[in-house]
Amino acid sequence: MIKRKHSNHGHMDLLARLEVTETGWRIVGDMNFASVPVLLVQGRNLLQHHADIEIDLIEVDHVDSAGLVLMLEWIDISREAGGSISFLNIPDDMVNMSRLCNVEDLLFSVGLPPIQENGKKRRKKRRK
Repeated sequence: MIKRKHSNHGHMDLLARLEVTETGWRIVGDMNFASVPVLLVQGRNLLQHHADIEIDLIEVDHVDSAGLVLMLEWIDISREAGGSISFLNIPDDMVNMSRLCNVEDLLFSVGLPPIQENGKKRRKKRRK
């Protein structure tokens, strides 16, 4: 059974979990202050034992800044272990937070798909 917790906003938050898929992992639920500590431990253990991994966020319902920090931490853990990490289907709220925090390039460098702006794909910036 999936655990639920009341949020400060009056709705029930689905505590996130990592699931194994055919190509990597999938996060199911909310990536927020309540779920990030558990996801951090799960992700750290898995990233230390897998060289290259994809994490699909298609089933993430709600995100907050803790979710963004978690993604950045997983990037560091993966790099320290000599691997690489790619995120798929990143929620729009997460992409917007990464822009606001000026860490969008970090996410692009690990596989964030080009962002649609005014119907045009934006190309990945190349570092000099």
